[in-house]
Amino acid sequence: MILAISRFRVVNGMEGEVKEAFFNRPHLVDSVPAFLGMETFTDASDPTIFYLVTRWTDAESFRSWHGSADHRLSHKFIPKGLKLDPEYTKVTILDRLNKPERIPEFEEAVADSLLVIAKYLNQASNLHFIALSPGGIILACSKVLAERLQKKMEELIGRNISELLTDESAAFLRREVENSSRQQQQKENLLLNFVDAHFHPFTLECSFEIRPDGFVIIGAPPVEKEQALQEELIALNNQFAVLIRENERQSKALKKAHDELEKAHEDLRQSHWHLKKIQEVLPICSVCHKVKTGDGQWDSLLKYFNDNSDFLSHGYCEECGARAMAEFKELRRKRSEMEVSK
Repeated sequence: MILAISRFRVVNGMEGEVKEAFFNRPHLVDSVPAFLGMETFTDASDPTIFYLVTRWTDAESFRSWHGSADHRLSHKFIPKGLKLDPEYTKVTILDRLNKPERIPEFEEAVADSLLVIAKYLNQASNLHFIALSPGGIILACSKVLAERLQKKMEELIGRNISELLTDESAAFLRREVENSSRQQQQKENLLLNFVDAHFHPFTLECSFEIRPDGFVIIGAPPVEKEQALQEELIALNNQFAVLIRENERQSKALKKAHDELEKAHEDLRQSHWHLKKIQEVLPICSVCHKVKTGDGQWDSLLKYFNDNSDFLSHGYCEECGARAMAEFKELRRKRSEMEVSK
């Protein structure tokens, strides 16, 4: 990273116009990828001397910008009639101390990324940024805070932050700022209650840093323990619902298997009962060969077996089968003769 410092002196009393020109600059350089930021200073002992300090990733990118059409276009915004001391004008390029094998510290990397961080802070939906004077006057704030307060950003600049807080939070913030020593300049996890344009309160969990020229507050909506527990409870309920559905499915499958087993057992029991009955000595009439049933009735042997056995099948013994086959062949022969006679 390099610093490019442009020094010049105003010699015709137009220091005020130069300041306004810097305040209203067209920001053409902001879109250059190698550009990291810019600040303008005046000499504390001589307000006619200006220092334009820009940060770049490398010197070559700065020189490329310095010779570009956009750089020449930005000069059109220089106040007309401005006169500078040519002998005092100078551009100095400073290289940051570095080693090839050195890993940049976190703070250093953040400092080189201020533009993108500022853009993120202004657009992030859950981060709120406020820069304040020592007396609590708002100097700058993020867009999302203005939206949350339901006010325009220009309405907030110049107001005291206590006007946007509940009385308790305003008094609490004043005490924290007044009682902070140099060892306690940074404070974290402080809850501040804001009030929007419709007098609806909302809470931000804030961290702030106190400096001699004021203090900065960064806040976000707090994640309450109750909310975290609620989310955990919802997750557990979802898991429980899944287990209940799986248990119901397994119960149905188990009931189906149990019913099939009961049916098989009943079929086996009935078969066993019939086998046992057959093995018993049945009372049969020696004349008509009827069988006496359990209720005292006399039925034919065939009807008894049909009523009390599930495993009987009809067929022929060898003798009856031969006789039936002979009768069938004789019947076919007669039908053939009848067909021929016709």
